[in-house]
This record gives sequence, structure tokens and C-alpha cells, in this order.
Amino acid sequence: MKVHISIVNFRSADHLRNCLRNLSSQISKDIVLTIVDNSSETGSVKYLANKYHINYIPNSNVGFGAAHNHLLKDIDSDYFLILNPDVLVNFEINSFLMWMRNNRSYAIASTKILNLDGITEKSYSKVLTPLYAMICLSFLHKFEIFTRLKNEFWMTESHDNILETGFLSGAVMFFRADIFRKLGGFDERMFLYFEDNDICKRTLDLGYKIAYNTEYVSTHLKHGSVVDAKLRYEIFTESRFYYLKKHFGLLFAFIVEGFLRLTEFKKYI
Repeated sequence: MKVHISIVNFRSADHLRNCLRNLSSQISKDIVLTIVDNSSETGSVKYLANKYHINYIPNSNVGFGAAHNHLLKDIDSDYFLILNPDVLVNFEINSFLMWMRNNRSYAIASTKILNLDGITEKSYSKVLTPLYAMICLSFLHKFEIFTRLKNEFWMTESHDNILETGFLSGAVMFFRADIFRKLGGFDERMFLYFEDNDICKRTLDLGYKIAYNTEYVSTHLKHGSVVDAKLRYEIFTESRFYYLKKHFGLLFAFIVEGFLRLTEFKKYI
């Protein structure tokens, strides 16, 4: 049972150092790690790769999904692990793979993700539909009338150890490699943001399941790769609109995105 771990780095050398130190004891002939470096300005990332004896691929900044695709399209492995450079793996990877092998109906799976304060992040949810987007991504979620719908989307009343979800965060994503290839990987027209929503939606559309397994835990150090708030918002909204248009049609995309941008406007002017 082989897994190839793909980490796309973009100006995250400090967090990557912690990530690699944390992972290094698990690397073996069956657990292979490659860093795709979208932005190495000082050579520090290549130094880290050499230090921990892992693969290193220099790359132009083509975006999150495209960089992972660039690596994984030619990799012969049973599973892929998409991992952010600011994540610490607090579990045995082989144990998680064994669980996935015994539960073949799940094409994508992830762990519980905690922040540095030990609080569980909202790293899973139902599929993001136009209705959920208008309520849960806007100020409307604060109104009591929408509490039931908000809880439904974030699955806050689900307490099983293993949850079947509609979305998992791209910070930690295990894929069955055959399904990843069948999907064609990430949609490269999304530079950053919502590519995880998209690939989860396409996976469900093929009839496969997605699992959030709380018996395994990761820690997210929460480093944003795009520092400029205005640029980050532009990329975020472009990807959100594209996701909505692709899966729910142009009319719904215009309505939802127009509403959301009006409610968000004052934050970014």
C-alpha cells in the first residue's frame, strides 16, 4: 500500500520546516513525499528537501490545484495525500491508509483538524449550494431564523466518529489514486480557493463517498499564502463565482455572487 504526499509550497518555508520535521519519521519507500515549490526565493525550501531527503520540484506559481496535478499525474501510487505546508500530522499515516483500504466506498477522506488553540476547525460541511452560500457565507447566518439551515450545512449536530460529508478542506485530503485520476485531478481553472469544494462535488457526482474521520487528528498552523487582502479577496471571489457557475449554472452564480459581493463590499474598499 503506497501513498504519495504532495505539498505545494508558496512562501511558507518556516511552517514547512515544522511540517517536515513532524513527518520525517514516517517517510519510507511506501510513504513518499514531494514538495512542489511554487515560490522559492532564497533556496531555503530546496535546503529543507535535501535535509530531510525528500523530493523537490521547482515550479512557477501556477496555482494550488495545477501544482498538485503537475506532480501527481505521473505518480504510480495507491493513494495520494494532499497536505498544506502549515499542517502537522498527529497520526500514523499507515493506520489511516489501512482504514481507507477497509472502506473502499470512500474516495476522499480527511482527519479532524485543530487550530493551535486546540479548537476544531470548520474543515468539513455539506455540499456548498447556492442557498447554503447565500445564508452561510453572508451576514444572514447571524439571524436565528437561519440557525437550522446553518447547523445543517456545517453538520454541527453530527457527532459520529466518521461522518459522510459533501466537502473537505484541501489542507488535508487523502485520495484513492484511481479516483483522483478518473476525476482528472483538480480543476486548474481555479487558481486558489474552492478547488477542494469542486473536486469533492465531482467525486459525489460520480457516486463515491467522502469521509471526515475524527479518530485521526491534524493541526493547522493557519498560514495564508496570499498576504495582500485585496488580492486574496479577488482570487477568492473569482473562484467562488466559477464554482457556482460550473455546478449550478450562470443565473444562480450571478445572483449569489452578486448578493455576497454587496454584503462584503465595505471590507475591501
